Amino acid sequence: DLNALKASQENMGAGYNKTILTVKEFRQALAYALDRTAFALAVSPTNNPAFGVYSELIISDPENAISYRSNEEAKWVLANFWGLGEEIGEGKMYETVDDAVDSITGYNMEMAKQYFDKAYDIAIEEGLMKEGDTVSITIGLPATSNTYVKGYEYLSSAFSDAVVGTKLEGKLVFDKDDTIGNGFADALKSNQVNMLFFVGWSGSALDPYGLMEAYTSKTYQYDPSWDTTKETITINLGGTDYTASVWDWTQAISGTPITIKAADGSTRTYSAGSSDDVPEERMVILSQLENAVLQTYDMIPLVDSSSAGLKGMQITYGTEEYYYGIGRGGEKYMTYNYTDAEWDAFVASQGGELNYK
Repeated sequence: DLNALKASQENMGAGYNKTILTVKEFRQALAYALDRTAFALAVSPTNNPAFGVYSELIISDPENAISYRSNEEAKWVLANFWGLGEEIGEGKMYETVDDAVDSITGYNMEMAKQYFDKAYDIAIEEGLMKEGDTVSITIGLPATSNTYVKGYEYLSSAFSDAVVGTKLEGKLVFDKDDTIGNGFADALKSNQVNMLFFVGWSGSALDPYGLMEAYTSKTYQYDPSWDTTKETITINLGGTDYTASVWDWTQAISGTPITIKAADGSTRTYSAGSSDDVPEERMVILSQLENAVLQTYDMIPLVDSSSAGLKGMQITYGTEEYYYGIGRGGEKYMTYNYTDAEWDAFVASQGGELNYK
């Protein structure tokens, strides 16, 4: 929020800047400067790099166990968001959208530096920053755990390194606020802090349509400056392009009738809830809403929440692939690799200790 950021930087005194955060290109630079794989390994090794709003474990079709990310529309959202859409097709860099999605790392230091320079020029030109200003970003830590502390250290170091060789070199500093506790959302909305990580919405894994409200509803969204009732999206339905607000489309996929407008000015009442029986259109709308959320660069994908477990050498799971809700089959489908006597002999053959490294 521009006015809140102005007030915050004024309280810091002359020479500090926060309003460059309102420049989209600056947030884009932050996104490209993140090596998500390295972050996960350094901060929380069980987590997976994230490239979109929803992870592989968000299920769009529970009856058929189809994850949202496996839909073609969802794949193209990632390919286009990360700039690979034009590189897909016969004779191009990627034969299929799957090939393109598999190649995504989200990490492009060259582009990050380009966007830092663009952001700096825009901020100077629009009077959002003075040439001698230092950009100060406060990262909120809901807890003082080792994970949050290491995460803060990684992010502040990574972003500081990324501006080396750009017009922001030596002009980007970080501090942390570890007093916010469970009030982290309000702290971000009020601009007490400028950035959060390892927080967010969870649950509704079987209802990505309803879960979208967490990102587009004024009640839930972390960024109150993004007015989803005014920003519009145009979506092709049945060969006709229709326009409605981000919020209206969100309501439509939850089954609330909305008014959509065609290019010729005509309107129609439309809804795409579970009972409307338009699953293909519903998926198209959901994917376009995910794209709209990503394109703000207010919510930058970093890692997906996950956990890890150690599988003993004695057992074999029913499946090595994880399925939402049933995991790898549980004890019912677990089999033993050895009888008791064989197990004792195996352990003895390993010198009495099993190495799981």
